[in-house]
Amino acid sequence: MKRYLKRILISVIVLILAIAVLIFGFMQGWHIKKRTPDQLALLLTPYFKIKTPPGKGPFPTILYFHGSSGLINPDGRMWKGAVDWTEYLAGLGYAIIYVDSFTGRSIPSIRNNLKHLMFNNIKQQPGDILVAISEARKLSFVDKEQLALIGKSAGALAIMDTFAMNPPQEIPANLINAPDNPLAGVKAAILFYPYCDNPAKAKGKGWIQNIPVLMLMGGKDPYTKSCLEIVTILENKRRPVRAHVYPSAQHGFDGAPEDRKYFPSIPSLHDTEATADARQRVKEFLAEVFHKI
Repeated sequence: MKRYLKRILISVIVLILAIAVLIFGFMQGWHIKKRTPDQLALLLTPYFKIKTPPGKGPFPTILYFHGSSGLINPDGRMWKGAVDWTEYLAGLGYAIIYVDSFTGRSIPSIRNNLKHLMFNNIKQQPGDILVAISEARKLSFVDKEQLALIGKSAGALAIMDTFAMNPPQEIPANLINAPDNPLAGVKAAILFYPYCDNPAKAKGKGWIQNIPVLMLMGGKDPYTKSCLEIVTILENKRRPVRAHVYPSAQHGFDGAPEDRKYFPSIPSLHDTEATADARQRVKEFLAEVFHKI
């Protein structure tokens, strides 16, 4: 009987260790297909959505990284909130490149997006960021020394993870190697309501990048507390970060009213006052980092 129980105990321990290894491997992205930067560019660049301002370039350029709802709504059009930001930023004289991480991977917007976010995109978007930066610098209308990143929700998490990796010191899970000078030309990052809990790489440590960051969050967003903890770490490390919280706003507060029909469980997706203030802060921040004031 003792020998039988010992065998059972050993089997249970082996099973627990195997599960632990599988979980660790998943968290490290072992299940994700690795590509070269050129191979990943072929997956992403056909789905870039580009808007340039009037006039002759090259223009300071903003690369936009969407959240878990994707860039394209279930009706096949860009989210109205994204369109509104496009028009606003182009009106300020910036080119904008929307990077679609879903379409090339056949990931549907909204429907089943949590599964895809947790099992795939949360580890792949940092690689998309590095490749998008590299590809943007090749475009004739882009001022390759004047780039900014904007991330919404999971896209903001991806930017934070990218900074925390300090590439090429650490390479995203979906890349075999990082592009040359992976963050070259990036002058700023704007993070809207990031996801800041585990497995965020910046949680508890921040990052060493000295790229100016503006973080805009809602007071009713459950992730804001963790984000502010990261902000405190960055401030203690004297990183150039500034944060603002809109007390009554929720996660996704700048979504357009027209987009609310796709989110029936969210009582108030759009916060007019917070959105207007966020636009002014983004305007002033970009003018500052691009030396336009």
